Amino acid sequence: MFERSHSRVSRYRKLALLERDQVRASLLQRLADEAERGILCIAPHALAVRAVPVVRKEPVATPFQIWSN
Repeated sequence: MFERSHSRVSRYRKLALLERDQVRASLLQRLADEAERGILCIAPHALAVRAVPVVRKEPVATPFQIWSN
């Protein structure tokens, strides 16, 4: 296991133990399992993940406009 994966596994397991919400705890356990197996997909760098603005050129049709055609 890679050193980064090992640190992720321990971090996710600790967070899962501290989490009160069972759904979040389960998700953190699954992330830890995937990191342990080496199949967790992550961005290579924090700056690699950025928001992409969505620009629409034409207006969105309302359901009334769709049904009337």
